[in-house]
Amino acid sequence: MLTSTQIFDQYCLEARRDLLEVAALLDRYDAALEREEGRDGNHSTQEAIEVFHNNPCRFLVQNPKWDIKPILIETDTTV
Repeated sequence: MLTSTQIFDQYCLEARRDLLEVAALLDRYDAALEREEGRDGNHSTQEAIEVFHNNPCRFLVQNPKWDIKPILIETDTTV
């Protein structure tokens, strides 16, 4: 059985790694959108969040017991 310190050390590093992977994914997605569509990056972050959340594998939450409803982020085009 692991001690509290060992548990923290092991799982904190795993969680930090997962967060860094998410950040890298969003950075790559943002850069790809700018290259493909010539955008200035104003609303690609919202689109990246939508793609990330609606991804079938749920990236971090791959357990089928989790029932995460898809989200749609509407952008205000009047600005």
